[in-house]
Amino acid sequence: AKTGKWPGEDNASDYADKTKTWLAESKAVGEDYLGDDDKLKHMASLAGAEVSPVCAVLGGVIGNEVIKAISGKAEPANNVLMFDGVDGGCRTFLLKKK
Repeated sequence: AKTGKWPGEDNASDYADKTKTWLAESKAVGEDYLGDDDKLKHMASLAGAEVSPVCAVLGGVIGNEVIKAISGKAEPANNVLMFDGVDGGCRTFLLKKK
C-alpha cells in the first residue's frame, strides 16, 4: 500500500482498502458506511478537485454547526462531518480514542 500520498485515480484501490479498514477499526460505523469499493474509488478520484460552489456550501454547513454548538439549540455534527459534493449530502460519525 502506498502511503503519504493524496487519494487519486492512481491509488484508488489503496484508498478504498485503507478507508474500509479505518472504519472497521473505529467501530463507530460499519465498514460499508461510505459505500462499496466502487464508490470509495470514485471518491478517491475526486479528492484533488477544488470546486468553488462546494467550498461555499461546506463553509455554510460548518458555520451552521458552529452556531448550533454555541447556541445549544440543536445537535451539532458529532466529531466528523463528511460532505458528498456529488449528491450534496452530509454524513456524521464519532471517532473514539483507543
